[in-house]
Amino acid sequence: MCSDLRFYQSRPLSSLVPILFPFFRHTIPNVRLAVVKTLHNFLSVPHLPDDWIAEPVLRLLFQNLIMEERLDTQTVTLKAWRAALSRLQGLQSRLLHVISPLIRDWFTILMTPLGVAIQTSLLYQHMPVGAEDGHNVDKNMIAQDLSLVPPETIIRARVAGSQALSIVLSCWPIQEQSDAFGVPLEFYQESTSMLQQFLAATIVREWANEFCAQSRPRPTQSLRATSPLADNMIQRFFAYLQADPPTSYYEMYLNLSHISSSCHALLDMFQRDAKVPPSKIPALPTTIDTNGTIEGAFSIDMARSIIGSTFEELRSQVTKARRKELPAIDIKQREIAASISQYGEIKEQHDARVSAAIAGALIALREMPPKLNPVIRSVMNGVKVGWLADSLSTTCTKPNEIFTSLRKTSIFNFVLRAPLQRSPLFPLPLAPHAQWLQTRSSRTWEPFYVKTRIMRRYSKSGGLKWKVSQLLGKTRS
Repeated sequence: MCSDLRFYQSRPLSSLVPILFPFFRHTIPNVRLAVVKTLHNFLSVPHLPDDWIAEPVLRLLFQNLIMEERLDTQTVTLKAWRAALSRLQGLQSRLLHVISPLIRDWFTILMTPLGVAIQTSLLYQHMPVGAEDGHNVDKNMIAQDLSLVPPETIIRARVAGSQALSIVLSCWPIQEQSDAFGVPLEFYQESTSMLQQFLAATIVREWANEFCAQSRPRPTQSLRATSPLADNMIQRFFAYLQADPPTSYYEMYLNLSHISSSCHALLDMFQRDAKVPPSKIPALPTTIDTNGTIEGAFSIDMARSIIGSTFEELRSQVTKARRKELPAIDIKQREIAASISQYGEIKEQHDARVSAAIAGALIALREMPPKLNPVIRSVMNGVKVGWLADSLSTTCTKPNEIFTSLRKTSIFNFVLRAPLQRSPLFPLPLAPHAQWLQTRSSRTWEPFYVKTRIMRRYSKSGGLKWKVSQLLGKTRS
């Protein structure tokens, strides 16, 4: 035993750290936590060498953020990541050499749509302890099996990955930010996926928060003035908020596919049960188009037409002898109508989530468009769908510091209180640092709510200035 200890004590840290690699994704959670704590302790000692901070360590830390389901391990991993990047920031050439080849793979892993398996070829393949007997602790997370891993757990991990990339972006040389991060951020911001648009805005927001944290007590220049990439993303965010939202999102394909199958079943009931002549029943396309851009493909507008005018026309063709089949057909029509209504609600929720994330990025960047109505509307819609708390206050930005870049206000216009209702698809928990408030009530307790103050003042030129601040609370009404 003593000889083994002397052997390890004589070895450099660069050869000792790889011993921890198999334990990164150990089956025992406390072992995984101990590994990242050990690395964080190494990184916290200034006089220790940093030659071991190389590609394998960074890849494993990033994968830990994406794969880990436990919040404590995820939090310590992010601290270790921040410490490692701070050590590399002083060595720009080494930083670029180590991380430049990994940025594209990290973006691909981070932006993997929900329910789509993560590409294992992009992961650092080191055989974890316990994997030789067939058990892999990351199997469900890699497969993105939503029946085994809650969607909120996956999104929380993706937000943590977005924070990691924002730290890299804040350490990157300003003159090379556009070349390294411009293309992926622009691509995913224009994506048809709600999740990818949300994460792209989250990266920019966290980047702005990092910039403000590094420039305390107050930055002398805005991030937009110092970084061309920030200016480009701000222009894109302005254009998005001022334009109409997209007709649909990638995540809604399965919903539309289910509606298409139900419409086919409805028309089959007219032919099979009600004996309507096949020549009078329209043929539905098998191609599904969520965006409504493919001519002749099945779309949500076609579904509305089927349960509307087409349904009434076919219903009138049913003979008296087959009238007994109409109740079942009517039930099917109502089910499709409910699915279409739910489809519209999901679309509104996705619109609000993306716009709230973009509004949060603009707030963190301390940049407002000429007209504040799109930003205010995005904030208010975020309140309605319960997404504002997670879009604006995931990390650094406290809920009661929203719009701090705007001028101080003195006149309260009104206070909006909306229940914080979580979506069944993405029921994210509240930010852990949320400040809870209590107020008096006449009768009963209510669940969490989001309290948004919209205040106004008149400037010297007579223009109306608006400010929005948000407070999370737990109250009685």
